[in-house]
Amino acid sequence: MSKGLKRAFAALLIALTLYSLLGFLILPGIALRIANQQLASHATVPAQLQRIELNPFSLEVTLWGLNVGEPGKEQVGFERLYANLQVDSLWSGALHLADIELDKPKTEIVFAKDGQLNLLGLFKLPPSEPAPANPDAKPFPLRVDRIKLATGYVHFQDLRPSEPIEFLYDALDFELKNL
Repeated sequence: MSKGLKRAFAALLIALTLYSLLGFLILPGIALRIANQQLASHATVPAQLQRIELNPFSLEVTLWGLNVGEPGKEQVGFERLYANLQVDSLWSGALHLADIELDKPKTEIVFAKDGQLNLLGLFKLPPSEPAPANPDAKPFPLRVDRIKLATGYVHFQDLRPSEPIEFLYDALDFELKNL
């Protein structure tokens, strides 16, 4: 093997190793730290994301254990959110997601007697500057092959009317294809 071919092979091996380290170890740690810092600064209740996994070769990302609310009384959360981005997004002009899966999402929706929605008080967001309306603006192109929600939990309670309304879905499952 010639000297130049050995150098090219070594450089390719080093680049592949650095890409793997960056994608599997470094970026998920940085993203998790930033996500938890943002949750801490904007949430009015305890909020935490437990883990982020990234596969830089298949462009898959998995978020584990989001909980927003007091421990034991979480108002929003999920066990796992998985997304698989396709490489053809680079040249197709649309963001192409092959799969989106949401496992064990939990949502508590409560309207108090005074009409306050509990979800509106979870985050304090900075005021946004109004953007000028662009009449030529087009929606962002997005293609999703499959969306799956598994074992969802929704609790709805409305205390505003004279007779309170309450219902609970504790096994909510659905799947959408070719959206």
